[in-house]
Formats: sequence, C-alpha cells, structure tokens
Amino acid sequence: MGAPERELVSGAEATALDLRALGEPVSRSDLRSFRHTSIAAGVPRLDPTAPSLRGWLTVIGMAVFGVLSALVGVLVLLDGISVTSIVVALVSAFLVFGSTLIVGRFSWPRWGSRLWRDRYRIARFAEQNGARYTAAMPTPQLAGMLFPRGDRRRASDVVDFGVEAGWSVGNLSYLKNLPKGGAEQHVWGYVSVELPRRFPHIVLDSLSNHGLRGRELENPYSGQGAIALEGDFSRHFRMTCPPGYERDALYLLTPDLMAVLIDEGRDFDIEVVDNRLFLYRPRPFALAEAAEWERIRRIIDTIAEGAYKRTVNYRDERVGDVRTDIVADGGRRLPTPNLTVIVLVTYAVCLLAAVAAGFLGG
Repeated sequence: MGAPERELVSGAEATALDLRALGEPVSRSDLRSFRHTSIAAGVPRLDPTAPSLRGWLTVIGMAVFGVLSALVGVLVLLDGISVTSIVVALVSAFLVFGSTLIVGRFSWPRWGSRLWRDRYRIARFAEQNGARYTAAMPTPQLAGMLFPRGDRRRASDVVDFGVEAGWSVGNLSYLKNLPKGGAEQHVWGYVSVELPRRFPHIVLDSLSNHGLRGRELENPYSGQGAIALEGDFSRHFRMTCPPGYERDALYLLTPDLMAVLIDEGRDFDIEVVDNRLFLYRPRPFALAEAAEWERIRRIIDTIAEGAYKRTVNYRDERVGDVRTDIVADGGRRLPTPNLTVIVLVTYAVCLLAAVAAGFLGG
C-alpha cells in the first residue's frame, strides 16, 4: 500500500476555518426555532457535561466548610495570639486551601438560553465549515483509552469534519464509581485525528495538567515501557511505549515535534493507537468560542500535521511484508500490568520484610 498523497493540512487549508458564526448575534426567533427542532430530534435539554447532583452537593458543602474554617481561624486569632491559636489558625488555613482546591475544579454548567445559544453557534460554525455537528450522542466507538471508560458515557458538542479531512473534536463525560460508594464525574475535551498508517501504541502523559484545573490521566499502562527522552521533554511528558518499540517512538517524536508538543500541547495527554492520534484535555472544550477554535486550529496545523508527516512512511519491520499497513502484535497495544504477578510480588516482599524484622528483632 502506497502512502496517501494528501496532507492533513496545507498552507492554504491551515487558515480555512470560518469563525464568523461564533461571534454573530443570535436572534430570538432563530434560537427558538433551533431549540424546538433540536428537542424534536431527541437532543437533551440539559448539558451532558453538567455536574451531577453529587458534584453540586460536594462543591456546596466544601464551599460552606471552607468559609466556616476561615471564620474559625480569624475568630481564634482575634481572641488573642498564643501557641494554641496559631496552631488552630494554621489548621484552618490548610482546610480552607483544601476546600478551595475542590471548589476550584468545579465547572459551572451551561443551561437555558446560554446552552442553546452555544449549540446554535457551534451548529452554524459546523455548517459553514463543511462539518457535522452533534449536540449529544453515545460515546464514539474509538480505540482511545478514554472512550470505553466509566458509566453513563456521553459525547457532546461533537464537530466532525468528515472522512476527507480526517479529524473531529468533542467532549466526553462519564461517571467513575468510587470505592466507598457514589460516583465521580469526569469530563474531557478530545481531538481525534486520522493518521495515514497504523503506528505502535504510544501514550504521552502530560505532567502539566495535574493542577487545580486539571486531572491526572488514569493510564492503565503506566510504568509499562516508560522511557525518558532527552532535553526538557521529560519535564512535560511521561512517555510509555511497547517494549522493543523505543526506536519507533523516537521515529515519531523528532526534536521538532517534541518542541511543538511542549509549546502547543503540554496541557494535553496524547495517545497514538492504530491509525489515530488522540489529544485529551481534562476539561471540556468551549466550542462556541472563537479563541478555543484558534487553539484547536494551531494544534491541527502543528502537532497533528507533524504526526501525520512522520507516520506517512512508517513501516513496522517486525511484520513479514513491510508494504502492508500492519503493526506486529507486540506493538499494537501497550501491555497492561499483570495484577496476579503484582499481588504475588507484593506478598513476597511483605513476607520477606516480616521475616527480616523477626530475625533482626530476635
């Protein structure tokens, strides 16, 4: 199979997105008509990325708890400076800080006219750019690690630019059950780009999106084939690839592409699986805003285009016929940790530690 002649973007196509619809005023009649038509077509009235009831109760409770903690700290200090009051004030400050972290991660939902105005603008934007807009849908059946996760999986504000363009953007939401009961909502924005050929499974876990407004990627392959790259790249990303495919990973991650990833994509977790490049952001895309699409366009013009050009001529030398678009079994998916082995090793280490402690104590 020969390499495709087309490129993901070209100099002319790189500035082809028409953003006018995102800034135009929306009349009440157009918005009302769009809302009625959408509801009749089965579009939900609520935003699928809106926080759950548990999320609302949690953030309200933590906000109240933070205010009360701050009040206690201030009142204790006003009563007089002592060792006890200073300790209580420090504990109160710590509790306020923890409450602020939880409340700060809260994403305020869209509802009412704002929700439908956003949907209308995204739909108009998609229409003007030859894309297809879906306000809400079941999670796409894609190979990326985020798509099969959790319960009540939904995709929303999905803009698909079609087979010819080969890329789409959207938001993912799902519930993850907690060990002590209840569930935690996860919301991610994603970009999906079709590559010209299949490539070994690679995960780049961003170290820059674990802060107040971020979330650490739950990487089931963490530690399986992790390698450190030269320069500043390892300060921004932790890379894992299948054992024996380190050279293939470096074939993709040229110094130029690594520099672009640091500049434009350091707040994204990145996955290459089969013939797809995924970029995940631990908060939803605001796709009714022109600035968000400007950022996405830069990602397509730089990161996606760089990955596309590097995979056009890729061949896995481990397969019999390198002309075929196939990756060997060992590189198709990263190996997941063997839980049985982990349990046995942990048990053996604990047993040896106990024996050593008894021997030394005796």
